[in-house]
Amino acid sequence: YEYVATLDSRTSPICQRLDGQKFDYNNGPTPPQHFNCRSTTVPVVDFDGLQKKYPNLEKPPATQFDTRPSATGRVPQGTAYGDWLYSQRIGKFKPSEIQIETLGSVEKAAFFNRLAAKAGSGQTAIRQIVRNDGQKRSLAYLRDKYGKPSDIITDTARKAVAATPKPTPTPKPEPKRKPITGSTAVASETLEKYLQDSYETTVQQFVDDSLDGLEAVGGRNKTNTKKLRKFMDKSRLFNNLNLRGDTLNTNKLFERVVVQNRAAFDASLNTTEKFVDKFSTNYQDALMKAKMKLQVKSLRAKSLASSRFRDDFEGYFRPAGGGNDGYTSILGTNVQTQVRTGSSRITKANALKIKEKTNELLKQNKAYADYWKKGDYSAPSPKREFFVTGENVGEDLEWITTMIHEIGHQVHFKGSGADVLGNKYRKLGGMKYVTGYSRKNPRELFAESFTCYVLDPDGLQDIAPRLYTWVEETLDNALKLL
Repeated sequence: YEYVATLDSRTSPICQRLDGQKFDYNNGPTPPQHFNCRSTTVPVVDFDGLQKKYPNLEKPPATQFDTRPSATGRVPQGTAYGDWLYSQRIGKFKPSEIQIETLGSVEKAAFFNRLAAKAGSGQTAIRQIVRNDGQKRSLAYLRDKYGKPSDIITDTARKAVAATPKPTPTPKPEPKRKPITGSTAVASETLEKYLQDSYETTVQQFVDDSLDGLEAVGGRNKTNTKKLRKFMDKSRLFNNLNLRGDTLNTNKLFERVVVQNRAAFDASLNTTEKFVDKFSTNYQDALMKAKMKLQVKSLRAKSLASSRFRDDFEGYFRPAGGGNDGYTSILGTNVQTQVRTGSSRITKANALKIKEKTNELLKQNKAYADYWKKGDYSAPSPKREFFVTGENVGEDLEWITTMIHEIGHQVHFKGSGADVLGNKYRKLGGMKYVTGYSRKNPRELFAESFTCYVLDPDGLQDIAPRLYTWVEETLDNALKLL
């Protein structure tokens, strides 16, 4: 389904951000997101896919519903909120009245127009000034990050600068980097440089080097990261880090995952098949076992060239679509993480920064929980952080939080499959939910807790001992079963 917001100045920031995004049924945010929410959802039907299965099925003709209403008249159906708002500007960058009313100030509207021009997308700009949890970023944050609106260099300005002849600089010898302990030395900090040779080996090297950085913190961080690595090895899990430029190209993803990396793809199916053989004989587990074995058999039997195999692939290994998205297929132990341009490997210094920020998040959310538990509402409520993501650790490092979250789903399924937190842990006390998103369901509670277990284990043990024990016991059980 597609999330659909109202295109006018009264739409809330969270709905502005969600507008136009597509989600699997029962697996994404739905209205109402707040009091008096006017957003809705519409079904998304893959007629091209249906026509492959039912050749006689006719695609409905285009109608007046190929446009959508807005406060300024009808616009094309695919126009997202941010793109509609960007189209309301005056000239190149001057804010209009409706932009100022929507965003709250002339300066913030100016930031929005500049960011939209730079990205070539108003919706991308909305996601830069509205956080994942729907909170508006402050002007102080935007000034600190970008300076003045006029400091933001758009593509047009960048091309003009690039066209200006420059004197050839005298080349300086590149400084030698010291290798990270326990890993192969590399000449760069960002993923793009790792990809200069071949994708499969360099992505794994990028991940391995980053896990070295997490281990270098020592203590529980080292112990828990080693256990994470052991789980990745035993489950034959393999990673896809999708750069923004190729995230939405399923053909590239298919080539990368299945054709070039066929051995790893087959190994992941074998691992899943052996694991489900260990399911208990109770009715629910037996149904799950039969379903998963049938799906594995279906994937293995299909020709790589067949359209049916491609349909199955797109269903199980669909690319991430948002700014900080991830996806994991329990069927094939494949983990995908969307990676921003400029994403950095995790050094020890970066790992310490992530640990500090994760600890701040845990303390902030504990203060939020304590406030509502106490019942004294005379003071303002503390802020609640919604995700363990780059909103806290920085956009260049957010990929590691997303990847670990998705691996957490794998651990949960392989280690217990339980949808409830065992009663035996309640006596340990502590916080019940580490983030706002963890309240969604027990699976997300586990994945968010697992992320904290790897990134700030000391903080999780101190603030939420019941969750720490739940995660650790589930991970240990998964390692025994695999």
